[in-house]
Amino acid sequence: MKVSVQQVAGRRSGRCFCFVFRHSRSRRATARQYRSHQHRWGNLPSPLSPFPTSSCCPFLAFLLLLAWFSLPIPSHAQPYTHFLTADEIQQAGITRLGDLFRLIDDWETVSIDGYHHDVAAHGLAPLQTSRWMLFVDGQPVDLALLGTSNLNVLPLSMSAIDRVAVYSHPVLIAGVFAPAGALHIHTTPPARGYSAQGQFSAANQVNDPGPYRYTRFASPNIDRIGPTYEAALALADSAGHLRAHLGMDQHHATDERIETRVRTLYQGTASPRLLLAKAGGDATLHRLGRHRMYGGHARLQDLRFIEAIGLEVPTDHRFTFAGIQGDAAPEGSNTFRYRVSYTSSDLDPRQSSTGIDLNFRQDRIRANAEAYFSTPSVNGTIGLSADHQRSFAGPFLTSNPLFIPHFYGQVGVRSSAFSAQATTDGFIAAGKAGYTAQVVVRAHPTEAHTLSLTSSAMRHPYATENSLWFWMQQGYRLPMLADDAVQLPDTFAQAQTYTVDARWTYAPTNNVALSFSGAYRRFLSHTLADYRLTFDSTTTGFQTQTHVRTFLAGQTVQLGAMLRWRWHPSLEQRLTYRYLRTPQVDLAFFNAWAPLPWHRASYMVRFVPLDRLSLYARLTYRSATPWLLFQQAARDSGGLYEDDLPPRWLLDVTVQKRFWKNHLRTSFSLRNVLNERERQHPAGAVSHMVFHVALEMYFGH
Repeated sequence: MKVSVQQVAGRRSGRCFCFVFRHSRSRRATARQYRSHQHRWGNLPSPLSPFPTSSCCPFLAFLLLLAWFSLPIPSHAQPYTHFLTADEIQQAGITRLGDLFRLIDDWETVSIDGYHHDVAAHGLAPLQTSRWMLFVDGQPVDLALLGTSNLNVLPLSMSAIDRVAVYSHPVLIAGVFAPAGALHIHTTPPARGYSAQGQFSAANQVNDPGPYRYTRFASPNIDRIGPTYEAALALADSAGHLRAHLGMDQHHATDERIETRVRTLYQGTASPRLLLAKAGGDATLHRLGRHRMYGGHARLQDLRFIEAIGLEVPTDHRFTFAGIQGDAAPEGSNTFRYRVSYTSSDLDPRQSSTGIDLNFRQDRIRANAEAYFSTPSVNGTIGLSADHQRSFAGPFLTSNPLFIPHFYGQVGVRSSAFSAQATTDGFIAAGKAGYTAQVVVRAHPTEAHTLSLTSSAMRHPYATENSLWFWMQQGYRLPMLADDAVQLPDTFAQAQTYTVDARWTYAPTNNVALSFSGAYRRFLSHTLADYRLTFDSTTTGFQTQTHVRTFLAGQTVQLGAMLRWRWHPSLEQRLTYRYLRTPQVDLAFFNAWAPLPWHRASYMVRFVPLDRLSLYARLTYRSATPWLLFQQAARDSGGLYEDDLPPRWLLDVTVQKRFWKNHLRTSFSLRNVLNERERQHPAGAVSHMVFHVALEMYFGH
């Protein structure tokens, strides 16, 4: 295996959990040559000439000044794309945090094993970078580690979620700028008095074909996931609340491709599995303002797929999260806010046949203080923040602190027909200056029509991306790779990104809404990994050559439409469509973006005929995707792996019923009801229909 970096111009499929009956079939696949992809996907044009940044700076500066001095911002923060409410999450049968991505139409997710997810938010970054960010009640939570993020390790109970705001454009939240989209989880405060909540789910490996036993879809069911437990206790009154929660989860590697690869390094006779245990809590105090403390710890005995190694590496991932935040006058028009958070991610060795150890730990402290003011027509925020990172990797990277100070501001004005918001953020990372600037303009020419325009410009030093390649440049070494196989440049390019998002919404009544949207992203001097994988017959894994290329340029264009309507107060429907292209790009840039489908459509229906009974159904279509980096491996494996994933239709249906004065809730789900051969990643599992059952109990004072 060889990793090299040249200074020139990814992963996974999943399935659900809980009382799962799963069918599995194999199909011989034929790898296609590059020319066939040219015929199918269009010719790849020559690399673009550098985009003249000077030509857009005056335009962006004009927009900033215009919004700053003259245009009318809502009193809330940046407009989100949409909310996932607690009702929708529960009615969809979602019991794992990572499965929230199934409900987001603007984001693409790919999973090899159904537990880890690579995410691309609305054309802002490819799957391999994992640059989206997570916030919980205004506090940033740094999940990214060595270029990957796993939402499931967040020490938070599903029952505590009130809503999830999805930001599909760059956004400033709590003094932290998220350049590639964000999820903001808002928790619900517990009811006064005491309350207790628990959830149990389980799955068993069976060898019968489940509900398709006597149909043409009959096939062996080999899945086994769980058991899963979750519990929460809370006590609340007018002065604040105390809440604690814990959870345990298992996920088994049953697909023949994954299990065979895992056993190359995995030690033990039992079936390879992931084991998660987590606990956390939070407390609020409503004295002299509103103040909140929280903390949590998670331990995931993991089987993490690393492209550069070509195998699942057993790791013991420990994640710790703690913080405090406060607001001097939460109900006032002028206030002072503060936030301090600490996250620590540690990869220790898990028992393996070779003793392989990723040996990496990262500690991160974020702090910010800001002043907020508001009048009937103008509001604004000005603040200072700091980000301190320190990483450890045995004798190679003993201590490498990275301190990034920020100065940011946000101002907006509003009237009855218009609102606008301007945001700026300046910082220094690794001795290099960076900035972000954004303007959001919204117009309401009539009560039924809404127009919005969001424009952003960003210049980020590579150190801020917290990628594997940056830490390798600092001295970190991946195991199973010879030292002389890694060649790193002296410096990486400073990435520049320009984005424009536009949306028109027509809502003549509260029961009907129609919207059309468009998004354009321009990327300059970006750094991406270009993988070339060949099949290793001894492990059924991969031998990998990785070329990390910097100074890459490209662009993405995205169009979308959404129709939401209610024929009856108990029946809600939503139809969405998204089209994504990467025209006129470098070949390495195209390879990174090609795994995202060009076409994606979904149809959702929620039917609540009774207060305690609901039916949720969701049909999703994704077009075919080429994975050029797997061409050689697909040929050599004789069809075990594919380099071209076909289009697929996925239908999920959930019936939920509440009993015993809402103290008991049960969910019954069929996922992939059409029994499609779902495979999200060439190296991933093949999944078919899944039967999912969850049970939740609630007791309160």
